[in-house]
Amino acid sequence: MCELEHNVQLKNVQKGEVFQYSIVLLKGELANTCLSGKFQVVANKCDLVPFSVALEKDTGGEGERQQSTRKFRVLLRLFPGENQYEVQYCSSKACVSLIYTAPESQFTVAPVYIVCKGHSGRYQSNENDSTNDSEHACRKITLAIELLQCLYAEKLAEHGFGRKTFDLGAPCRPFYSELEWEKSATMREDELWRHFATELVQGKHYDMGRVKVVGFLSSTHFDGITDGDFSYENIRKKTTGHAALGGGGLALFGTGCLYTWPSSLQAVCDALLSPQPVDCDKLLDDSNYRRTYGGCFATTLGSVCHEMGHTFDLGHTPDGSIMGDGFDAIDNVFVGTAQQATHVGPKRLIETKPRGLAGRLTQLKRPGDVLRQRLDAKQNDGVFFAPTSALTLSYHRWFNHGKRLVGGSMNFDNTTRTVTCSGSSIVLVELRTTENGMMRKCWTFREGQPQRPVGTFTLPKLACLTDLTMFAMDATGNILKESTDNDSTAVVCDAKIQFRQLKPFPVIDENNNFKIETEHFLESSNQIIDAIACFGKLFSPIVKDMRQNVQKITNKYKQNESLFKYLEDLILKDKDGNDNPFDIVTDGLLWLKRAFEMMEQFFRNLLEDETRSEQVKPHLKKAYEECLLPYHGFLAQKAFQLLHSFLPTRSSLLGPSDSNMDNLKALEDFLVLFRANLKHLNEFYTKHDLHRTYKA
Repeated sequence: MCELEHNVQLKNVQKGEVFQYSIVLLKGELANTCLSGKFQVVANKCDLVPFSVALEKDTGGEGERQQSTRKFRVLLRLFPGENQYEVQYCSSKACVSLIYTAPESQFTVAPVYIVCKGHSGRYQSNENDSTNDSEHACRKITLAIELLQCLYAEKLAEHGFGRKTFDLGAPCRPFYSELEWEKSATMREDELWRHFATELVQGKHYDMGRVKVVGFLSSTHFDGITDGDFSYENIRKKTTGHAALGGGGLALFGTGCLYTWPSSLQAVCDALLSPQPVDCDKLLDDSNYRRTYGGCFATTLGSVCHEMGHTFDLGHTPDGSIMGDGFDAIDNVFVGTAQQATHVGPKRLIETKPRGLAGRLTQLKRPGDVLRQRLDAKQNDGVFFAPTSALTLSYHRWFNHGKRLVGGSMNFDNTTRTVTCSGSSIVLVELRTTENGMMRKCWTFREGQPQRPVGTFTLPKLACLTDLTMFAMDATGNILKESTDNDSTAVVCDAKIQFRQLKPFPVIDENNNFKIETEHFLESSNQIIDAIACFGKLFSPIVKDMRQNVQKITNKYKQNESLFKYLEDLILKDKDGNDNPFDIVTDGLLWLKRAFEMMEQFFRNLLEDETRSEQVKPHLKKAYEECLLPYHGFLAQKAFQLLHSFLPTRSSLLGPSDSNMDNLKALEDFLVLFRANLKHLNEFYTKHDLHRTYKA
């Protein structure tokens, strides 16, 4: 029997502490380890429970061991209600009583395992791995998201915000996509993100206004290395169906390293510490050049943590934090820093090319660069959120369960460079580089701090800061993102739409028998659709739909251009001049007219907005509700909600207010004939009983 006094002490939890997530991290110290000693966790004084433990290596000699104190970390699962556990080591124990209360949240995170059409659903793994199916994948993913719940909570607690974290709405489940597997293998990660974001919105599974989806693509495939080049760049070239991209309501990832992830809580620490080398000839190595199973698990879990941060509206930070270049060392949170051998690897590079979702891609530099040294004693394990990130999360609606965050609105005046908040108070203002979301300057206004919450804030003029986006947050979780510039006299950006360059819609008068000239109408339609396309790639579905309807009209017009000189004749006659019943061309023009009516109303709302607010979403929402909503079913409405969330600002569309007067006048002139053509078509459809009210 061991005669040593071991003295197990828990350092980071209190008796009766309440948690709103299921996997908790216990940190403690153990005095005097012995050769036969081992950890156990017991419930109700007799039942062994699953856990995972990491104990710091003992660097002392045999004579020193009896005087040593070693730190340990235990991952433990809580169940609803009060949980009474004993953490035992040899003859010593520490008792703890923790309470788990499931949160009542309107806002949740949903992990999904995306299986493309034609794919088996098995992720790439070792040749002898028979457990790489959807069921085991979902088990691994659920566990990983639970670990990140714990991580977010611990890191916010270290900033003094308590153990706030997101709510995992349900375990991971498969999502069967309509995207063909072969097609997905040819798509870039930004293309994959856009496809699945649209598909998820159009499905009935999730309310994307209240759910952040974390998706993992089953069909990620690594071809293997045959040329001896194991650089990160070459590995990426050999990998298809890969993604690590987050923002909006979706964070999307590949599953190339899922083979290194554990499926049970007991295996977590061993998986993070695993020295098993990766067979780089056959399996994907995304370990920041550690080339071990443990390194792959740590890096890819860190990537999920980082990209999920973007879905929670966090920007990049220029430091060694989770939203900077510090997420490779995320394993330190669960196993401690002393477990890890000193690792020198390539420094993370925040992508500066605005590809995909706001350019939020995280990649590696060449192997010769050295990791930035971790700040000594920075939150005790070297892994942290920057203060501005932690503050954002603390007020974010996904992190405030049971707290009713309502009211308040924000506006930004680009002329005075002033953020105004009504019904609440501003807690944070950041300036981020538009190109890559990197935080450049920030101002915080917390309760109890010297700078208390305020209702208005004017951005100062700052030297050498250009091409910026202003990010502001209020105490009720409202968020405002607007383009800005450090020089109020400078042009923020050229107008996306130059209305003077668009061909006006045709005049309708006695010269054309009070009809619409078809060719002229088609030319003007194509130009305004091109203009709408500049709203962004996420608008490609609605742009594609309008183009298809224009093409239907064009195809019929080409059948008999003389007979179909006027649009009305094209609708009423077939190619031989006979009376034509309602057909796909008539239906196509009807839907094109409705989409044009929405855009005409939207632009008219912009002109009539005397405040010249940079926020144009309310204008499009109002136009949509008046012109298209009556004809849209549930799925179409949800699709519009996604598009509506990614509108450019007023200055981006029309140009900055101090230099866009000519463009505004051109818009006003353009709308006169645009409106006249739409009114004429409405009267024509009514006269000939061509309106249809079915819902898309």
